[in-house]
Amino acid sequence: MRAMRNEKGATLIEVAITSLLTVTIILAVGSVTAQTNRKLFSETDRIEMQEKGRAIMDIIATYGRATGADRAGIFSNAPYTTTSVMPIPQASSTMMRLRSDYDDNGALATTLPEDITVSWTSGTKTLVIGSSTFSNISNFVIRYYDSSGAQLAGTWNIAASAADGPALRSIARIQVEVELEARHTDPTTNQLAHETLLWDVAVRNQLTTL
Repeated sequence: MRAMRNEKGATLIEVAITSLLTVTIILAVGSVTAQTNRKLFSETDRIEMQEKGRAIMDIIATYGRATGADRAGIFSNAPYTTTSVMPIPQASSTMMRLRSDYDDNGALATTLPEDITVSWTSGTKTLVIGSSTFSNISNFVIRYYDSSGAQLAGTWNIAASAADGPALRSIARIQVEVELEARHTDPTTNQLAHETLLWDVAVRNQLTTL
């Protein structure tokens, strides 16, 4: 008995084998493409987190180093009151307000770059630094140290309590820890990747020895 052939002369077995090979190739290409896309997303997220981290570091370092700049004697000395003008009038583990006579004109503005607030909201994972907003910030911690290197613990606000003045004026160094979260799941772990940065900024305050 002769094998059945289609119009072009190929046997049904040959057609089946060709179809199977075609499907296999398509599936293989699709798998490679999916893996490539996952790796591309992962690499893109890594680069995005690094760039965002550098931007956060640069902004805080720039304004942190300028904090307390005051050639005209604008900032208040002890005894402190709730209306005292402070280089750091508010500070906690998740927010701080930094002030300086940035343009050295003998007057303090309540806008950038002479007055900047840094605050993090855990619920929305949002970090606000002045007019800049950063999303996907999974954790943010600010630590404060005096000129001897001792860590200062607390939440201070000179406008609410004059007793906070000495602690606020003794801040000599600020340490910032930020944890950034990727926007896409890491294909190797099936979890969101994270990257943590830690850096210190020296600030100028009346009670420091800087």
